[in-house]
Amino acid sequence: SKMLAIKGHQDFGTAHFNQALIERVLDQGLYASHLARIQQHYAHKAAVLHAVLRAGGLREAGWRWELPEGGLIFWLRGPVGADLRMDSRFCQRCIEQGVLYVPGDLCFPSGQPWHCARLSTGALPEARLVQAAERFVAVARRV
Repeated sequence: SKMLAIKGHQDFGTAHFNQALIERVLDQGLYASHLARIQQHYAHKAAVLHAVLRAGGLREAGWRWELPEGGLIFWLRGPVGADLRMDSRFCQRCIEQGVLYVPGDLCFPSGQPWHCARLSTGALPEARLVQAAERFVAVARRV
């Protein structure tokens, strides 16, 4: 009861229905298989984004990144001197092309680095992910 009281003060009432579902999933041992399916799904999406970035010639243009071993996020480092901040020409061109990314400077309290971008594979279905990645590559090749 003390734990529940503390929890209630911390999250102001997480949805009980969702908690009941999670409890059943865990009790019935279904979580591991669900997690495996999700991991496979997002690993595939990461491979798709990785392939588009490589095929677009970004490595040859001085961009660097690692294929994530889990999760949804790619951390790209643009060429030395690149400015990918929110008010940069690069960011504005991406927005004009319908592509959003998180500028690297927004990820750190120092406001540095300016040459990095965070891309996510989470929200878009595969076909739209490819389209967005191709647009990002096109801007990166031009700017």
